[in-house]
Amino acid sequence: LMAIHLNILLGRERIKAYNFIFFIQHLLATVLLVVFYPIMGKNDLSYYLMALYVSYFTSFLTAFIFTANYLKAVKLPSKTEFTSMIKYGLLGQSANVFQLINYRLSYYLIDAFVGRASLGVFSAATQISEGLWIFGKSIATVQFARISNSTDVEYARNLTLRLFKFTTSITLLPLLILMFMPISFYTGLLGPEFENVRDIIRLLALGTLSLTASMSMSNYFSGIGKIAKNTAGSGIGMIFTLIFGFTFIPLFGLKAGAVVSSLSYTASLTYLIFHFRKEKYLRLKDFIIRKEDITESWKMLTSKIKNRAAL
Repeated sequence: LMAIHLNILLGRERIKAYNFIFFIQHLLATVLLVVFYPIMGKNDLSYYLMALYVSYFTSFLTAFIFTANYLKAVKLPSKTEFTSMIKYGLLGQSANVFQLINYRLSYYLIDAFVGRASLGVFSAATQISEGLWIFGKSIATVQFARISNSTDVEYARNLTLRLFKFTTSITLLPLLILMFMPISFYTGLLGPEFENVRDIIRLLALGTLSLTASMSMSNYFSGIGKIAKNTAGSGIGMIFTLIFGFTFIPLFGLKAGAVVSSLSYTASLTYLIFHFRKEKYLRLKDFIIRKEDITESWKMLTSKIKNRAAL
């Protein structure tokens, strides 16, 4: 229910309200968990579930207040609209399933063929790398709202290309920092048994950057109604994960899991870029990051764009 109302706000470009509700949900859950566990000393799963229920339900009610005015004109969908909803829903959920396999199949393969200790190292490296996705997810949220509210396809293409370069550039710097942090940083943070975390982060680096960059492309295709492209891209990544995961992880172990994840994400990105180039003819130099890409992207993300032709 919360997600439905959040999507309504996103479709109306109510980004501040959208972010506020997410903030409320996480803040309330955190406060309740601190109260239940460290302060009250409760050590039971039911209190964790209680914190989730209260935070989600409160956020749903808050979101409902923001969207109440939009719901007055709601009516039952026509047959054509209902058919479209089923079609896009199936395509979207298929993409989610494929992507979930891409994200987590390596966990099960490493656990089965390498061992639980290696899985702990891989999981830690993955969680640290995934922290960098926050940049791409945040930017893609705004991008999707802008594109889905526009009928100007050329504007959507130019916006996507610019944000693609901006997202990649702002993710690259912290990624390089993680790749070259001393091993002592990771062992001090996680323990001596995690000395291989930096090596795994380095092997995951191409995949981390590819997945962050692909968020711009996938939100472009979602925004213009071509969700099938995203489903196909995620499906290609899943095929790479299945083939190379079952082949190389049993033979080469932990590091192979990181390489397989990177290959999967890179394959998905390559497919999306290929089809984006078919939508808008691009040369290799068009993907080079320029100063105006950074400045114009920042302006777009921090304020309403009054002159869309500028993009």
